[in-house]
Amino acid sequence: MRATLQSVGAVFITGQAAIAGVAVVTGSAVLTALAEIALLSAVGVVTAAARYRAFRRRYDELRREAVQSTARQRLSDDVHDLIGHELSLIGLQAGVLEMSGDPDIARRGVAIRQRSAEAITILHDTLRRIDGEPEYDDLATIVAGFRDAGARVSLTGTDPWPTEIRHAAAMVIREGLTNAARHAPGCAVDIRLSSSHAVATVEVLTDLAADSDPPIADGRGIAAQRRRLAALGGDVTARTEEGVHRLTARVPLTARRPGTASPRPARRALVAVIREAAVPVTVTVAIILGFYSWSTANSTIGEVPPVSVGTPRAQAVRALPERQSPVRLIHAPAHPAEWECRVYSNGNFPLGMATVQVCLDANRVVRVTDLSDIPLL
Repeated sequence: MRATLQSVGAVFITGQAAIAGVAVVTGSAVLTALAEIALLSAVGVVTAAARYRAFRRRYDELRREAVQSTARQRLSDDVHDLIGHELSLIGLQAGVLEMSGDPDIARRGVAIRQRSAEAITILHDTLRRIDGEPEYDDLATIVAGFRDAGARVSLTGTDPWPTEIRHAAAMVIREGLTNAARHAPGCAVDIRLSSSHAVATVEVLTDLAADSDPPIADGRGIAAQRRRLAALGGDVTARTEEGVHRLTARVPLTARRPGTASPRPARRALVAVIREAAVPVTVTVAIILGFYSWSTANSTIGEVPPVSVGTPRAQAVRALPERQSPVRLIHAPAHPAEWECRVYSNGNFPLGMATVQVCLDANRVVRVTDLSDIPLL
């Protein structure tokens, strides 16, 4: 879209230069005005068409997303039914083992049943996320879990953000704490939450020991976070400076939930195209109406001339307009030098060009010529 608009701008500038050349070479205000109207009309039409194509592409993208969402929903339902059923059977069979008289087998049955229950819980959580209805992690819970494992973690700030942003922030924090545990075990981690200028910011600062191996700035985990935040209009960066690894994520607080579509995209596209076309169309119409008003002002005599051959000069002068038509695209017939010939318009739209020639001598009207049957220049 931007490339198209740039091309249109280049064509417009080139066209203006060409129109200026026409004005200088021909000296005709009429031809210059006509060329200007044609250029503005063409630019308006091309711009509106480009805008519509852009919105139409977006509409098609939204439709494809809707189809993919439906396919994901169907897949998640199938996975839930098939794998969930099998895991439930494993839990039932483990319950049978619990009822055996052998203590060792009973303990194994309890362990299997617990693991199958955990697997079902993980399956449900995963499917809810696929369906777009995840159970969002609580930041305090994530921090508490790492503290219980022995990590030194501090948390400052609050997160009164929309649910999708809170979930994304939790994923970033979990990634940061996981990297800290892997690359700098035992080192202090400082988590900071803040909001400024309608942007939510999450920072995970890890104090690295002298022998610590800093996390990879563009590792798989960071790349996954970057894709997740990009869907919300945000970004994540990771860098190590002066012994501190800094993981920073920023997300606009007005971010739209991924996968959601604007209501009635086709209607919105049409409204946007109309809005975009309104300016060039309005300018073109204003130019046409202004030009018509100028060309017909005090130079129009109507469909039937108010004079005829033989009308006394004094009477003809009073009946004829004070001003001749400035738009003369027809060669009027030649006349003797002693005649005074004038051209007038019948009010034709949009040019108001001359359509009648009236010639007078010293005493009377000597010729009235209809110019509408004569070919244009």
